[in-house]
Amino acid sequence: MTEKEVKLVVGALLHDLGKVIHRTGVNINHSESGYRYLKETLGWDDKDVLDSVRYHHKGNLKNADIEDDSFAYITYIADNIASAADRRDMAEKEDFGFEKTYPLQPVFNILNGKSDKTMYYAPKMLNENERDEAYENMNIPTEEKRPFEKGFYEGVLERIKDCLKGIEWKDARYINSLLSVLSATLFYVPSSTNREEVADVSLYDHVKITAAVSSCIYQYLMEKGENNFKKCLLEEEKKIWNENSFLFYSMDISGIQSFIYDISSEKALKQLRARSFFVQFMT
Repeated sequence: MTEKEVKLVVGALLHDLGKVIHRTGVNINHSESGYRYLKETLGWDDKDVLDSVRYHHKGNLKNADIEDDSFAYITYIADNIASAADRRDMAEKEDFGFEKTYPLQPVFNILNGKSDKTMYYAPKMLNENERDEAYENMNIPTEEKRPFEKGFYEGVLERIKDCLKGIEWKDARYINSLLSVLSATLFYVPSSTNREEVADVSLYDHVKITAAVSSCIYQYLMEKGENNFKKCLLEEEKKIWNENSFLFYSMDISGIQSFIYDISSEKALKQLRARSFFVQFMT
């Protein structure tokens, strides 16, 4: 992965950082608040990343004074694709009329139609040893609707801030570190808090999908030799939606259960973890 691709992915992963800031009580739109936080609080000056955060919505992007090959155009399209996957309202109004304290719901709320019971996850961040915690400490959804408090989002922001201080643009390994901290902090944070929608997609999943799609779009455009992102992604947006610009890859590992569970009873848990990690690594 080149240095430019690292910046593209980092910008996409952080494009909705302003949602966390907005939910701490900062009442400006999340695109601008995320941009100001990175630029003014953290002192970032990389235009590729900052533009992706500031201009990832069409209303701001169409009047933005940025280069035709800005990554903001890619982030905009990728965010729309990820938003459609979230089943969100495509109208750009997510900062107003929403319930900031709304908790994340499990996908099982709508499995086989809407359930009679609405379940919610408790506000929580993942610990470093989360996978080693006992079953009774797991965040199991319940019928109790426990709202997110302002202090929770402040803690999320502080934890992300510690990771963002040590960024090294030339090192693609930083993306894994950023993904790890975003997973730990945003795993139970809803992407959208629209009362009219089911909040069953986490903010972590949304930004991860946006980053993955951004990377695919960039490679597709580079393969075509297209450097005018403004033209092909904004001015001719309908055209790109109809192009076969993605390839989906799937693999079948049927029968893997016999490999995972063919273990002795001694140190079984450790062996299960090792073999599960092997399968995860392979996929």
